[in-house]
Amino acid sequence: MPRLFIAVNIPEELRLTLKQMLPADSGLSPTTLENLHLTLHFLGQVSESDAETLSRTLHSGGMHAFELSLQGTGCFHISETRGVLWCGVGASPDLMNLHQMLADQLQSLGIRIEDRPYVPHITLARFDPRRFTDTEHFRQQHQKFTARFPVRQFLLYESVPYPQGSRYRVRGTYCFVKP
Repeated sequence: MPRLFIAVNIPEELRLTLKQMLPADSGLSPTTLENLHLTLHFLGQVSESDAETLSRTLHSGGMHAFELSLQGTGCFHISETRGVLWCGVGASPDLMNLHQMLADQLQSLGIRIEDRPYVPHITLARFDPRRFTDTEHFRQQHQKFTARFPVRQFLLYESVPYPQGSRYRVRGTYCFVKP
C-alpha cells in the first residue's frame, strides 16, 4: 500500500538556504535536499485504488497562487529519543484555506485525516535529544530568519522506502489559478 502525503514543494534555491542552516557534524539526521517540503496533509498508507482516486480527483478549487513566508526555527521534542528541527511558516489565510479545502476533499472521498491541529513547518532534520542538545542555540541563531516564496501548486506524493531513506515520487500535480 502506498504511503501518501500532500505538500507544497520548496524552490531549490530556498532548499539550499535551509540546508545550509544546519550545523555540520552535529549528530543530526538532515532531511535530504530533494525531500524538503511543506506538508499539507499526511495520509499514511492508503490502498492503491484510493491512491489512484486521489490522484484523479484532487483539485485546486480555483484557488489563486499566493506567497508564503518562512520565519525562524524551532524544534519538536517527540519523545526522549526523537526530535525534529523545523523552519516556521508565517501566518497565511491562503495556506489555511488550502489546508481546509483539501481536508474537505479528502473527507468527501472517505480518506481519514489527522485530527491534531495543523502546525505548518518544514522539517529540516531529525535528532536524538540525548545526542543533539543544542536546540536552543540553533533556534536563537536563526530566530530572525525570513524568506518568501510563491506557491503555485500542490502535489500528491508517495513516500517510497529505500535503505538510504525515503524518496518521494510525485503522483499528482495540482496548479493554482495565476493571480
